[in-house]
Amino acid sequence: MYLFTKDQIELKAYTAGYIDCTIEPFIKDEVYNKFPIEIMEKLWKDGFFKLCIDESYDGLNLDAVSSLIIIQALSRCSGSIGHIVAGINYGIYKVIDLYGTYKQKETYLGYCGDTPNIGALAFNEPDGAGINQIATVAMKENGKYKLVGTKSLITNGAHATFALVLAQVICKGEKQGYAVFVVDIKNNKNVIVGKPEVTMGLKLVETTDLFFDDVILEEKDILGKEDNGFQVLAGAMNFMRLGNAAVALGIAERAFEECKLFCSQRSISGQPMVQMNVIKNKFAEMHADIKIMNTMLYYCASKIEEMDIANVSIVKAFITEKAKEVCDKCMQLFGGNGYVTGSIIERLYRDIRVMTIMGGSTETIIDMVVSEVFEAVS
Repeated sequence: MYLFTKDQIELKAYTAGYIDCTIEPFIKDEVYNKFPIEIMEKLWKDGFFKLCIDESYDGLNLDAVSSLIIIQALSRCSGSIGHIVAGINYGIYKVIDLYGTYKQKETYLGYCGDTPNIGALAFNEPDGAGINQIATVAMKENGKYKLVGTKSLITNGAHATFALVLAQVICKGEKQGYAVFVVDIKNNKNVIVGKPEVTMGLKLVETTDLFFDDVILEEKDILGKEDNGFQVLAGAMNFMRLGNAAVALGIAERAFEECKLFCSQRSISGQPMVQMNVIKNKFAEMHADIKIMNTMLYYCASKIEEMDIANVSIVKAFITEKAKEVCDKCMQLFGGNGYVTGSIIERLYRDIRVMTIMGGSTETIIDMVVSEVFEAVS
């Protein structure tokens, strides 16, 4: 088991109390597929968008372990909210903190308005997100860039004020490399926000396509350098994948707790479910899996500066797959009651499914790991 510090234990307790009062009462609205703007405004004002950002930008300046404690706790309440907050923290603000210029940090990290400054990571495209699948281009001419293309299935796209957009830079007809641009979404008529997708789970997350039609950008809009777009994304990938793992673990923990409560009150042929050996064995397996997942997540987070992307990716793949197994076992124990739309376990079961897909699918991660194994052998 991972041994938390006294401060981290206190943070756990504070966060749990905060969520019980602030978020839990409103989660029943999740079935209506509505972005929780009121909750986001509250979380924004209370600093949850800047968990790892320095206090000079009104951030909480938390270490990786402490920030993931919060993400996991949010996800126990709502996988949607946990995913939204994790994406903003690790996919947006952390990236700007690592690679942004002073001006970019002042503009985006230093923003302290009453309304949330929500960012979107626009990386994925209709045909995928591999290095040879980026069709969005930034055509360079006279020191400016004309951005053209489509980004697909973008988290927070419908409510973002700005986006980090990966594009292929083209100058005089020749490919120059990839760059990440900070693009104004809210006030740019050349950016079209698509209709939110109706998704299987994470119903509060309004995922959309973003269309860029001759968006004019300047060199000051580039995050990092003109030819290091993939390096910029890779620099924050460790945090992003641990964020995915924390969300999945939070969902699995909630499923486990709800299942314990249900089975302690349910009987089969007059015998309490929790007294049946087959049920006891399932709970023992799930309890052990959750302990292992917690240890992996927080050990990896405590060593985040030393971890390479391959090892973090393994942790992400393992935790998301195990979390999915836990939710599946809980659904099985709920029986027909869990299969009814609107039940807590039904929501958790739908929410967990995407976690082995987003942020690097399990198959992609395994392929990367196996390639490294045999490369070392050769």
